[in-house]
Amino acid sequence: MKIVLILMSCLIVYGFSHVGSHAPLDPDYSITKAVAVVADNPPATTVTACPTLTQPEVEANLQAHGFNAAQAHTMAAIARAESNLRFCAEGDQHLANAKWGSSVSIFQIRTLNNPGSNKCRDRNYLTTLDNQSQCAYEISRGGTYWTPWSCYLNKAYLKWL
Repeated sequence: MKIVLILMSCLIVYGFSHVGSHAPLDPDYSITKAVAVVADNPPATTVTACPTLTQPEVEANLQAHGFNAAQAHTMAAIARAESNLRFCAEGDQHLANAKWGSSVSIFQIRTLNNPGSNKCRDRNYLTTLDNQSQCAYEISRGGTYWTPWSCYLNKAYLKWL
């Protein structure tokens, strides 16, 4: 117990000695952060809710990435059926294996664990709506091929048209 108290005291003293050097760079830097950094235990971050987009927002973005109005309407309906238009939705974890990862994004694009140059299968690339829409366009072969989405095959998207 004494050793723990001594270590904590050292961490606090060390933390106080480094607060001043970080203050000009980060005005929110505190002793709590300094001790957490020294202890190699960063403070917990707040997780924000996954934003839900509207169908008109999605359709406008799809049109900006090559879909015509009718194709954008169909793709947005597919997205609604796939993810309920949740920007950071993730599904199909049960289908993940050595090659394939889960499906991510508003369009539930199936990822590869080692995507190589295939950026549209890279979960790190699919972090913006622009990239997601561009990849949906690519995967749908220019808005003409919908069978990669199961909700198209089972016709679940039809109620959102």
